[in-house]
Amino acid sequence: MKYLIIIFLYCSSCLVLASEKTDSLWTVWQDETIPVIDRVNAINDIAGEFYRSKSDSAKVLAEMGLEAAEKAGYLNGVYRSKFLIGQSLYYKGERDEAMMVLQNLLESIQIKSKEDLKIQADVEYFLGIRYMLRGLYSKALELCFKSLDHYTKLQDKDGLISSHVGLNYIYKNQGLYEQSRAHLSVADSIALAIQDTTAHYVVIGNLAVVLSLEGKFDESDSLHYLVMENDRKIGNISGIALTYNNIGWNYEIREDYEKAREYYTKSLELSTQINYDFYINIARSNLSRMALKLGDPQEAVRQALPVYEKAISMSDIRRQEESLNVLHKAYASIGNFSQAYSHLLKYIEIRDSIRNDNNVQEATTKELQYHFEKEQLTDSINFAKQQQISHLQLKQQESELQNEAQFRYFLFVGLGLAVLFGIFIFNRFKVTSKQKVIIEDAHHALEEKNQEIMDSITYAKRIQNAILPPSKLVKEYLNNSFILYKPKDVVAGDFYWMEPYGDKVLFAAADCTGHGVPGAMVSVICNNGLNRSVREFGLTDPGEILTKTRELVIKEFEKSEDEVKDGMDIALVSLELRASAESENETPHSHSASHSILKYAGAHNPLWVIRKGSSEVEEYKADKQPIGVHDNPVPFATNTVQLNSGDCFYIFSDGFADQFGGEKGKKYKSTNFKQLLLSIQDQPIEKQRELIDKAFEMWRGNLEQIDDLCIIGVQV
Repeated sequence: MKYLIIIFLYCSSCLVLASEKTDSLWTVWQDETIPVIDRVNAINDIAGEFYRSKSDSAKVLAEMGLEAAEKAGYLNGVYRSKFLIGQSLYYKGERDEAMMVLQNLLESIQIKSKEDLKIQADVEYFLGIRYMLRGLYSKALELCFKSLDHYTKLQDKDGLISSHVGLNYIYKNQGLYEQSRAHLSVADSIALAIQDTTAHYVVIGNLAVVLSLEGKFDESDSLHYLVMENDRKIGNISGIALTYNNIGWNYEIREDYEKAREYYTKSLELSTQINYDFYINIARSNLSRMALKLGDPQEAVRQALPVYEKAISMSDIRRQEESLNVLHKAYASIGNFSQAYSHLLKYIEIRDSIRNDNNVQEATTKELQYHFEKEQLTDSINFAKQQQISHLQLKQQESELQNEAQFRYFLFVGLGLAVLFGIFIFNRFKVTSKQKVIIEDAHHALEEKNQEIMDSITYAKRIQNAILPPSKLVKEYLNNSFILYKPKDVVAGDFYWMEPYGDKVLFAAADCTGHGVPGAMVSVICNNGLNRSVREFGLTDPGEILTKTRELVIKEFEKSEDEVKDGMDIALVSLELRASAESENETPHSHSASHSILKYAGAHNPLWVIRKGSSEVEEYKADKQPIGVHDNPVPFATNTVQLNSGDCFYIFSDGFADQFGGEKGKKYKSTNFKQLLLSIQDQPIEKQRELIDKAFEMWRGNLEQIDDLCIIGVQV
C-alpha cells in the first residue's frame, strides 16, 4: 500500500517538475535487481530535488529510502534519509519537530567514511543557520565553525563557501561588520578560484547589505544593481525579490520612505508570485514599518500582525522582534494602550535576548578560538590550493603560478583577519565595562517604569472593583442568580450594575468601548451616568434610564477638545415582583413569588428568556444604537415580559459569542451560546455559572481571550 502511495505522489507531484535525471533515478529505485545502496541513493536524490518545493512528497520518498536503508544496514543512507526528512519537515512548517529530528541525527552519526562526514557537515550548517534565525547566535557559531572544519577536511568547495557566508549572516546580525566582511572576502576568493559565478554574486549581494549597514549607500546600491542584472539574466526571481527588498532598505535609511515602500511592494509582489513565505514575511514586515513612519498606524497593524504570527511558526526571532516593535508603537498611536503595553513587553523580552552584550562577547571569543587555536583558515587555504591544482591539471603550464598566487592571497587574508580580530577584541575589552554599566542602568530604569505602570493598573482595578455591586447586595435582591465576570486584562471595559429602587431592582450587563485601561475609564463614566439617571432624576423605566444615560455620557465626553465617540452597549432590566408570598417572612424583593414582571431595554445587547422546560430561547432584541454618539438617535424602547416560576433569563456582553477557539479557531457565535444555555437550563443557577465558565475555557483552549466577558443569569 505504501508503495502505491509513493507511486501516486511521484506521478502527481514529482513528474510535473521532473527532469530526465529524476525519471532515471525513479527507474533505478523501482528495479529491485539493482544493489540496495544504489536504489536508496536514487530515491534520496529525488527527495533532495523536492524537499523545498514539494516537502510532503519529499518526506514520504525519504521515509521510503530510510526503510530500505535500515533493512540493508546502509548507515550512510539512513543518515541522508533522516536529513532529508528533517529538511522536509522544516519547509512544511513543522520547524520544532524538524529541529528535534536533525539534532537527534547529529548526535547519532558515526563517522566511518567521507560520505558520513559530509552529511554531518551539512546537518551542522543547516542547524546553525536555523539557530541563527532563532537568535541563538552562540549555538549557531559553534555549529557553523564545526561545519567549516569538516568541509575543509573534505575539500568541499560549496560547503566552504556556504559556511563562510553563513558566518557572515551571524556576525552581520550582531553588528560585527568587520568579521562579516572578512568571511565574505574568503568566500568570494574561493568562488573565484573555482570559477563559481553563482556563488560570486551571492557574496556580492551579502557584501552590499553589510556596506549599507555601515552607511556606504552608494557602494551598496551599485552592488545591488549589479546582482539584480545578473539575476535577471538567469531568471532568478527570488534573487530579484531579495534585491528589491535590500534597495528599499537603503532608501529607508536615507528616510525616503515613499521610495522604500515602492521597492518593498515590488519585493512582496515577486515573493508572492513564487510563494516564498520567508521573503513574503520580510517584505510585509518592512511595509508595516513604512506604514508607521508614513503616519498610517492602522495599516501598520494590519501588516505586522500576520508577520508576527508567521514569524512564530517559522521560529524567525528577527521578524518577531521587528513586528512587535511596530505593533507596540502603532497601537499606542491608535490609542489602544493595553495592546501597546502588552506588545512592548514582548518586544523588550525578545530584543534583550538577541542583543545582549554577553552574546556578542561569546561570539567574538569563539571567532578567536577558531582562528588562533584551530587554524581552520589555513585549512581553507590548503583546500583552495588543492582545488586549483585539480583545476590546472587541464592547463599544466599555468598551474604553479596560479596555485602560488592563490596561496599567497589566502595567507595574506588569514594574517589580515588575525590582525583585525586582535584589534577588535582589544577594543571590546576597553568598552565592555562602560557598556555593562549603561545596560544595567537602562534595565533597572525599565524595571522601575514597568513596576510603576503595573502599580497604577492594579490601583485602577481597585477603583473599578469599588463601583461594582458587592456580592452581598446582589444575593439580597437576586438570591437565585449568578454573575460570570472575566476581564480580558487586569481592568475591564465590561461591568455589571445594580440599583434597588422601591419595590424594583434594576440591574445591567454593560460593555464599554475597548478593554483594559481605556475601557475601564469609559466604564466609570457610563456607570456614573446610570447612577445619576436613577438617583438624581428618579427614573425606573429601563428605556428612559438608557435615554437619559446616553445624554449624560455624551455631555461628559463633549467637554473634551477632541472628538470622542466612545460609549457602551448594555442590557438593562427592571424586575418587579407581584405579591403572592406564602410566608410572612418573605421580603418584597425576593424571587420566590410565582409571577414576576420584568422590563427590559437594550443598546445592541439583547435579553434571552428560557421558559421552564422549553426547547427554545425567547429573544428580546435591543435597539440598534449605542449609549453614545449616534447618527439618528431615538428614545430607547422598553419591553415588558411576564415570567413564571422556574423561568430563567440572561443578559450579557458579546465576549463569549465573539471568542475564537475550537479545533478551527473560529468564533463561538450566538447560536452555540443559546444551545449551551438550553442544555444546562435544568441545572441549579450556580451550577450553570460553573458550566458556562468551563465551556468558555474549553472553547478558548490555548488561544488568547479577545474581549471582556460578563454574563448575568437569573432564575425566577
